[in-house]
This record gives sequence, structure tokens and C-alpha cells, in this order.
Amino acid sequence: MDGWVMVALTLPDTGTAERNGFYKFLEECGWDKSSAEQTLWRKQFPDMKLHDIRMQIFRDMKNAAKLADIKLFYVSFQVGDTQAESRRYTIKEDGWHYRDMW
Repeated sequence: MDGWVMVALTLPDTGTAERNGFYKFLEECGWDKSSAEQTLWRKQFPDMKLHDIRMQIFRDMKNAAKLADIKLFYVSFQVGDTQAESRRYTIKEDGWHYRDMW
């Protein structure tokens, strides 16, 4: 699959420094932030299977949150023309936990 991914993020109760750290990590991973929408990002994934793209999205978001010391975030995304997905991630003592929001 060769496609673009669109991601919408919500970082509740996050300070400016943490948010900037999260965004900087995403930019370093090749994500482009929309100039019009503060929480909208996109990235192209050439020649990857849908499952691998989804796993990379989750990895990038969790790593950004870990680096920025963010304990809770919401991510909604769509890969190409596939069904959109939405998850709530929280970190606990035993690692990341998620709940599907749709």
C-alpha cells in the first residue's frame, strides 16, 4: 500500500513545553503539521502494508508522548481510503493502554 495518513491529535492538560516536545519528535519522524489546523498532521508511507503503517503510527505517537512526558493523548487517523480509527492512550506503571473510541 502506498498512501498518505492523516492524524488528528488531542493532548489534554498538556503544557506548552510538553506539547512542543511531542511535536518536535513527530517532525523528526517525518510528520508534517498543518499550518491551518493546530492538531492535524500527515505523513506518506510508501510501499508498506496497512498493518505496518498502523503500527508505525502507534509507535510514533507513543514514543513522542514518552519523550515529552505526556501521560494521556487521543489520536484519530485515516490511512488512504480505509476506515478511520480513533484511540485513547494512557500510560500506567505496566506500560501503555489504549481504548478504541469508535
